[in-house]
Amino acid sequence: MGLSLALLCGPTLAQNYTGVSVIERFGTIRTVAGDILPSGYPVFMAQDGTVVGHAKTGTTRAFNLATLSYDYRYTLQTLRWAAGNVKSAPAVKVNTSVWPTAGNAQGNWAGYALGSTQVFQGTSLPRRGQDLPAVWINGKMTKINGATGAYFDPIDMNAQNWVLGTRPPSLARGDEIQGVIWKNGTLTILDSGVARKAFPEKMNDQGDVVGMVRDETWSPEGALLSYTERAALWVNGKLTWLGPDPSKAFSINNQGQFLVLNRAEPGWGWELRNTSGGFTPLSWPDDVSVGNLMLNNKGEIGGLYSRYDPQTFQTSPQRPFVMKNGVMVDVYTQLDAKGIALTDGQRNWVQRLVDFSDQGGMLINHDSPFNSTMRINVAP
Repeated sequence: MGLSLALLCGPTLAQNYTGVSVIERFGTIRTVAGDILPSGYPVFMAQDGTVVGHAKTGTTRAFNLATLSYDYRYTLQTLRWAAGNVKSAPAVKVNTSVWPTAGNAQGNWAGYALGSTQVFQGTSLPRRGQDLPAVWINGKMTKINGATGAYFDPIDMNAQNWVLGTRPPSLARGDEIQGVIWKNGTLTILDSGVARKAFPEKMNDQGDVVGMVRDETWSPEGALLSYTERAALWVNGKLTWLGPDPSKAFSINNQGQFLVLNRAEPGWGWELRNTSGGFTPLSWPDDVSVGNLMLNNKGEIGGLYSRYDPQTFQTSPQRPFVMKNGVMVDVYTQLDAKGIALTDGQRNWVQRLVDFSDQGGMLINHDSPFNSTMRINVAP
């Protein structure tokens, strides 16, 4: 089971921990040719520490009189940062027409195949429904079949190279949104009930899926009257558990443990549940708020936290933590103890936890002074 469930409710943050050892920064990115890219956006981290993401180059903007909005034109590049010291190991440009959105521990990924130069009206995101969803296994692209005419959003990918995503039968208002698993060329629809929107989040290597389902009630005139949002668990494609309204499940590991945010409880309580039916509420120090939680296959929890100071009415910047063996560890405190310097942006502008591996690696993205990412090894 990994963590001892009885120990998950520790009242304080641990100040002494010897596991944090290495920090690597992904700042300026270089392709094989040495071209400097303005920014890189990491998507996932493979088992060997390789990071896969994407970057935009050559961005231009022009006002479109027909739509009264700006069109953005740029080239998208999928990049791989090799394991090791990324300062001296340049990224490898894999494909200039790929937008990865999910990946697995083996370094394979799923996403969209795009044109080498894209024009997007009023936004810098891919155009759903017009781009080709695909999977890349050992560098070879395979189309995710059955997605033509109704977009397929790749969300997660497991060790069997199955791809989890969503797909609506149509784009009509109030219509069902399906959770779908692509299994080596076959699409399997997650059973979520009639006219129910499914929003899967994560899938383990057995194909168990967690996320949320949304039920909506519409008036004859087309007005949304009410809705519920409940955490959901799918086993073998069948909906086997629903949480209270409102709630959402975020992460699941190969031991069947999964994380649920139960917003029906005062203070929005987190729970560690199991596919067999057991669960344990998670609690934190009174002045701590947590988010962006991830669960690895050892039962360890990674995430971000902040603290509220009632004297100054201020909330601290987010900081990464790991919960190991029932102890909540502040990662930055350990870096400080080892004399590893952090920039102001890295310390005070943590944006998201990108990935949290079984080997203890944390991939952390920052938003100031520019988009940058660092990988921290928190393995003992």
